[in-house]
Amino acid sequence: MCFRLQFQPMFTPDTPHIISRIYDIIASVESACAGRVPLQPRQGTGERALVFMDAAGQPFLYFGAWYELWSRSGFPLWYGVHEQWDGATVQRFVERHPEAVIFESFRLCRMDCAAVFEDGPAEPVVECVKQEIACLRRT
Repeated sequence: MCFRLQFQPMFTPDTPHIISRIYDIIASVESACAGRVPLQPRQGTGERALVFMDAAGQPFLYFGAWYELWSRSGFPLWYGVHEQWDGATVQRFVERHPEAVIFESFRLCRMDCAAVFEDGPAEPVVECVKQEIACLRRT
């Protein structure tokens, strides 16, 4: 008896372009915010992100691409807060975003994907992150 294996491709021909767009968008956010607010790039297996810090050096906003979350949701870019960060900051985020999902102790909202999948401009993503910074940042 002979079985014919059918392979489902892990990637489509568009995957490299999409990943490149994601990296470009994250770089655009980093460039737009660098010097205005301290941030730490975060890169690991399956993740490329930025963590924004307050004046005391404490993290208050996460923005980036997390492969595991992308593979589960279909959305590559997310922003949010970690549940162990400053309680008042987490509370402000939750009040602003009751739709936020919990993933590995983060409360996260998905970013509009037009900039990624439709080659749209990065500016709406940059502006969204800037708005979150303005709302959550403690001086």
